[in-house]
Amino acid sequence: MVTTYITGTMNSLISTLVKRLKQPSPGSPVTNDKMRGFIPFSTPVLQATMLLIYLFGAFMNGLIAFTQPSLVLLLPGMALIIVVVRAVSHALQQRR
Repeated sequence: MVTTYITGTMNSLISTLVKRLKQPSPGSPVTNDKMRGFIPFSTPVLQATMLLIYLFGAFMNGLIAFTQPSLVLLLPGMALIIVVVRAVSHALQQRR
């Protein structure tokens, strides 16, 4: 499942970059009405940042597994706790 997310993020990043390269320049007489209103869900910077976070997480988990095998679940466990706490706090804010 993890490789699906990483591959999807890489595909989204490359797709977004290609779309931006294919867009005509602002002064160009040829415009595409569909592209004019297009706002991507995420930016290439966000997608590239996510890839770097994936790589950093993999590196840190590898380092922990090599040096302290008993702590290998520490980093993913902390990340899971942060996500759950953030989701609960967001849900509580939405109720107000």
